[in-house]
Amino acid sequence: FDDQRLKAIQETNDSIHDLREAKGIVESLEGSGTGNLTSQLEDLAALIDVAISDLSDAVTTMGGTVEQEQ
Repeated sequence: FDDQRLKAIQETNDSIHDLREAKGIVESLEGSGTGNLTSQLEDLAALIDVAISDLSDAVTTMGGTVEQEQ
């Protein structure tokens, strides 16, 4: 069971890393869009933040540590 837990923690941390990269891309696009597009991108960035928070909580609940950005 512990091997599965550790694998789940690592995969969740990998997902958090991917979402952080996606958020960076979204934020870089925010400045190049029109008002409506910028608003949609801001909404998307907020949703990504929620997903990162939820996954971070999952890692903590499983007894892991969320890897910090590098």
